[in-house]
Amino acid sequence: MSVAGTVRFSAPCFGALRRLVECCSTCRRWSRRRAAARVTQRCTLTGGSFFDSVPDGGDAYLLKTIIHDWKEDSALAILRNVRTAIAPDGKLLLLEMVLPEGAPAHPGMLLDLEMLLSAGGRKRTAREYADLLSCTGFRQTRVIPSASPLSIVEAVPV
Repeated sequence: MSVAGTVRFSAPCFGALRRLVECCSTCRRWSRRRAAARVTQRCTLTGGSFFDSVPDGGDAYLLKTIIHDWKEDSALAILRNVRTAIAPDGKLLLLEMVLPEGAPAHPGMLLDLEMLLSAGGRKRTAREYADLLSCTGFRQTRVIPSASPLSIVEAVPV
């Protein structure tokens, strides 16, 4: 579901989409979707990089398939910026494929190798997400499986 769709079906929710300024065509598409979903007053589009900052004061930050794209130091930088911006009682939600512990047959294992070779990123286990989050001032509260290959990794600031 898109940011606009999420906000539309979450009545008290406000959303912000952060894109690199160079992604103008993506921004135009998102603006049209936001208008079509009738959430223009509750969604903002901000240019920038999550390596520099994220919008301040959010109650919840949703990062869908972001952290797995980056090497450890870059993933830590993104999460630190979210930690700096998040409200004290906020929640961080990572939508990511969470690998099982050990080395069982799992499609994510092959994707992990592909991520490592192509982008330098990696898939992680629940324990590895917990460790990553703890290094950036978060505590992982739970991992919620879904019907899709993605799970919701929930964390709170500490």
